Amino acid sequence: MHDMVAALSARKQAMFAIALAAASHLIAVDVTGMPPQLDRALAVAKTEGWTVACKGSAGEERVIRFAFARDTNEDAVEAALGGRARFVSSTTYYYTDKPMPLRCNHTPVRGYLNRPTQVLALGPDTTLVALMNLAHSCGLKKTIVRDFSKQDLATSTMVVPPGWKTLDAGEDIGARNGPTICFAQLMRSAVAARSAD
Repeated sequence: MHDMVAALSARKQAMFAIALAAASHLIAVDVTGMPPQLDRALAVAKTEGWTVACKGSAGEERVIRFAFARDTNEDAVEAALGGRARFVSSTTYYYTDKPMPLRCNHTPVRGYLNRPTQVLALGPDTTLVALMNLAHSCGLKKTIVRDFSKQDLATSTMVVPPGWKTLDAGEDIGARNGPTICFAQLMRSAVAARSAD
């Protein structure tokens, strides 16, 4: 008898959880990034009909909260923000069943590199000049294209084609998480767009 009561109780709890999940819906998303990332997010928001609910900061990065119509789902928002090649640094989704903070400020993300480095990319000079402009727009204003050095390699087994150069941030990128993520996300987004063409 006890097992039957426990099974019914577990079943009621599962049904309640399903009903609660069905009643919950997406109401907003906070997107974090540097100015070129957020400019793109604002353009997407305008096209999608999202409204700006508040603005905040996360260290060097800025945060914008977009509010949605009731029938908006997370997959559609994620796709609008670039899908797998997302162009913003991070997203935080809010649903009706969880409290949403009144302010849009977030704790900044800490550096993720385990050793100091200034190297953003290696490649042909023409490619790196375009990437240098991207790095500047993300806040890495000291970035230059310079001659390649073997110390630029992450591992000693990498082989670099003759004539390749180094895109050098001019400072330790591990200490500049926001601009570094901006550069990486927008570079990845640009590569994905070129691959799709």
